[in-house]
Amino acid sequence: MKYLLVQEDENGVEQLWGKCAGVEGLFVDPVPPPREVLTLRGCRPDGPLGNVLADPDGALRGLGDVCVEVWDDEHPVQWWTLVDAVVVAHQPHPTDPSLYDIVIGAGVRNEARSAALRALRGNDGR
Repeated sequence: MKYLLVQEDENGVEQLWGKCAGVEGLFVDPVPPPREVLTLRGCRPDGPLGNVLADPDGALRGLGDVCVEVWDDEHPVQWWTLVDAVVVAHQPHPTDPSLYDIVIGAGVRNEARSAALRALRGNDGR
């Protein structure tokens, strides 16, 4: 038997639940998150995002994966990954023309939930 089903109890002791010859679906790519439309309000674009907005001829402009972080005074406390993000539209922010409102299409993955799942499973992915 190649695969063992185990569970760790509250004392860290693994208990054998069963043995299997195979496991289907274990080694497949994760399902991408569903696409959503988000509006980033009052943005001051910099770096690659500024370059994308400066290209007036680009209809859908790919950004790849982008992280959105919520910071307290010292470090990020919550974050999401915008998967395969594309800029759909942008316009100057109504109260400050140096800022932009940017419409993005992307899959949204909650990284805090992913980190919590990794912590529950342990660093080795179990």
